[in-house]
This record gives sequence, C-alpha cells and structure tokens, in this order.
Amino acid sequence: MGCLRAMNLVFIGPFAFKPKGTVSARAFLIARALVRRGHRVTILMPPYDNLADSGRAWAEDGVRLENMVLRRNDAWHQLTVPLRMARRATRLGPDAVHVFKPIGYSGLAAVALRLFSRRPLVVDTDDWEGKGGWSDVNPYPALWKALFAWQERWLARRAGAVTVASRCLQEQVAGFGADPARVFYLPNGPDGRWRDLAAAGDEDRARVRAELGVGEAWEYEGCPIVNTGPDSPVGHVHPTDLQIQPGHILHIDFGVKQDGLLHRRAIPQGTALQVGDVIVVNVLAVDKERGRISLGWADRQAGD
Repeated sequence: MGCLRAMNLVFIGPFAFKPKGTVSARAFLIARALVRRGHRVTILMPPYDNLADSGRAWAEDGVRLENMVLRRNDAWHQLTVPLRMARRATRLGPDAVHVFKPIGYSGLAAVALRLFSRRPLVVDTDDWEGKGGWSDVNPYPALWKALFAWQERWLARRAGAVTVASRCLQEQVAGFGADPARVFYLPNGPDGRWRDLAAAGDEDRARVRAELGVGEAWEYEGCPIVNTGPDSPVGHVHPTDLQIQPGHILHIDFGVKQDGLLHRRAIPQGTALQVGDVIVVNVLAVDKERGRISLGWADRQAGD
C-alpha cells in the first residue's frame, strides 16, 4: 500500500444491491478493489426497489453491505431513511463517505452529511439525472424533477470531491460550478468474472440474437464506447479518433446522454433491448473518417 494508510470508508448507495446495477456493478466493485488494498468499506443501501432486502446485511469479498429497514417507499420513508443512513454512516466513524448518485435517497443523505457532519464527503455520478437526462425519460412528479436538479447541482459544488463515470459527466459537473480539480474521472469496468466466461459459440450467439430480436449487426454513427472487454483494453475514445480495431470486444451500456453510452434512440427498433441494458459486442468494422463503427451482437445482461 506504500505510504497510504488503511482507511475506514462508508459508501451510500441509491437503492438495493439488485435488481438495478449502480450498487452491484459500480459501488461494490470499487469497494472490493479498495478492500483488496487493505481498506475497510461498508455500503449502506435503501432497498426501496427491493423491499425483501429490508434490514438485510451480509459480507461479500470483504465488503460489508447493509440495507436500511424500509417497509414502504412512501414520503415518510423517503425523508427519514436518508437521515438514518447519514446517522449510521457517521456512527461508523469513517475517514470519508462516498455517496453514489446525488439524487433521491442517497442524495438527501449526502445533503444531511454536508450540513451536519464534518466527515469528508465524496459524491459519485454515473448518469445524467436531471433536466436533459433521466428526468426527461422517467415520469417523475414535477416536484421530484425540481429536487433532483437542485440536488445534483448543490452537491457538486459542496462535496469535497466528485467522481464521474464519463467525460461528459465530468464536463457537466464542472458546469454546475464544481472545481474541476476536485472532479475525477472514474469509469466503469467489467467485473473480473468476465474473464472466466466460456467463449460463446455460434449456437449461443444465434439464440441470444433471436431472444433480442436483432440481426447479426447494425451500424451506429458516433462514439458508443463505455468499457472494453477484459482482453481488449482500448479506453475512452472520441468519434474522430476511434482507438478500436475489428476483432475487439466491447461492453456497451445503453443510457441517456452520457459520454460513451449509446443513446436510447440508437436502440434498434423491434428489439428487446432497454435503456440500461449492457451488451457485449464484437467490432466488425471501423471507419475513422466518418466516426462510424459496425458492431455484431454477442450477449446481454440486465443493468440499471
């Protein structure tokens, strides 16, 4: 670990470990990497989207995971559970608190921590949440939309640091008034378990394509790269400077107005793909002059 001392860290998630993916596919993987470097990490979650997890706690790969007791997703719990998460986080005596998603339950917990605690606060954003993003997609009440827009701007300016999943979000947060020197690019990455997966055969690919209702390939003009497969680390690219070659494997997350994400309008008509799905595709061809790549389907997993 060099000169970095072991730290006690608390992560606050925006919802349950599953079915959505921010906790399981982002916060947990970051926490696990920190634990492997000698740090202690506890993840607190408000399981409003999976009430069966209310009060459930367990340890996985050295990470402590705790669900708050939450019986109903009503106005009372939407106010009190964030306060309980903030109080629980403080009682754990962390060196820092890392809050994932600056809106909703986790966002209110972050506001409480910023106002009533001296613990260093880091806020993470992995989606475009307010106006122009998920607020334009989901049928949120007008009051929620206004609250979310305020939360992501207020916290960006007042958190000790902000981590972002994409370059677009990095620019967005800086536009909210955050000091660019305190905004850190922290992209998602595939779980190491991908390395243990057996190669898909022609029959498997045909079955998956049939289930998705898509053909063998389709073309998308732009920059659809989020994370590359474990055998093809090519990193972030710009449409005019594609750092990929035919034969590379990409993991792509269908999202909303994020740098590197395929916009939901790019989802082929008549398929079973939804915003938030993660697919594994093969690069068939690259046209650097036009910023166009041709992708072939391979797999899909549900995300958030």
